[in-house]
Amino acid sequence: MSAPTSQTLEQPSQGRPDPVPAPRRLSRTGLTLTGLAAFLLVVAPLLHWYVLPAIRKTPIDSNITLVFTGSGTVFDTKTAAVSPVQQLTLTRHVVGNIAESSSTRVALDISTQIDTEATLALHDPRRSAQWTVERWVTDRRTNLPVHSNGETPFFSGEAYLKFPFGLAKRPYVYWDSTLGGTVTLDYQGTASVNGRPGYRYGAVVGATKVGTQQVPGKLIGLPHSQLVVDRYYANRGFSVIVDPVTGTVMDARTQPLVTLRVSADGPDLLTLLGADLSMTAESRAGQVRTATDSGRKLTLVGGTLPIIAGAAGLVCLLAAGALLRRRPAR
Repeated sequence: MSAPTSQTLEQPSQGRPDPVPAPRRLSRTGLTLTGLAAFLLVVAPLLHWYVLPAIRKTPIDSNITLVFTGSGTVFDTKTAAVSPVQQLTLTRHVVGNIAESSSTRVALDISTQIDTEATLALHDPRRSAQWTVERWVTDRRTNLPVHSNGETPFFSGEAYLKFPFGLAKRPYVYWDSTLGGTVTLDYQGTASVNGRPGYRYGAVVGATKVGTQQVPGKLIGLPHSQLVVDRYYANRGFSVIVDPVTGTVMDARTQPLVTLRVSADGPDLLTLLGADLSMTAESRAGQVRTATDSGRKLTLVGGTLPIIAGAAGLVCLLAAGALLRRRPAR
């Protein structure tokens, strides 16, 4: 019986096996840029769709005085006489009623007075030729009336003291307080006020009955002790230039005519107000500053910052992708 032969182990002919590759390490910078890109790409639409609507609201702490000057005649209720043609001043003071306002509505108390040169020097609206007070309550975002919180009179329309945010080149329904109703203002093209572009809107209002009034007959040349006559209002040309971003009225001109008649087709017997009034340079400058400051904020939040954030987010994302695809050095 032969002895077993020894067996020889054969070595692989291809040499030693390849080493196992080390685990791939991701770039810390790439991971950081990925997180930053995600943050910026989320922030960009949030600024436009969430933050912008939150700040695009009518402020509740307004305190604005607008002055219009021009020439005309006015019936002085104190002296019961029509003034001669002279310099007239219309002053409108608008104050936000914070206690009656909220996050969704704004209540604005409005005082409007018309003065002759004599009454203007008295610095007292109660002694003006004509004086009215109102309260305007609107939705802070849409500018539409909110019929609550002491609103007087019952307002309607899309615009009065201001226009909606983000204007379109179309007609707007405007509340005319002298008419006690709305007027459709037609879009009349673009215009500039102190270098800031705006949209011009305007209308002509035909003679419209707005109420009745009891007056002494001798006041209108009739042989009656007292009689009730009709009060008519017309506007020979009303126009405004409005900032299209904020809805701020940057300039305005009005040519009201308020008269008394016995009948619709009868002649004007007494002129209560006949004037051509334009916003003063100081008031225009103040309105343009308001529009510029508010517009800059809205443009920054709604346009500039989202674009910058979105563009920066894409750059970070591309840079992160390049770094994460790069193989580590051996």
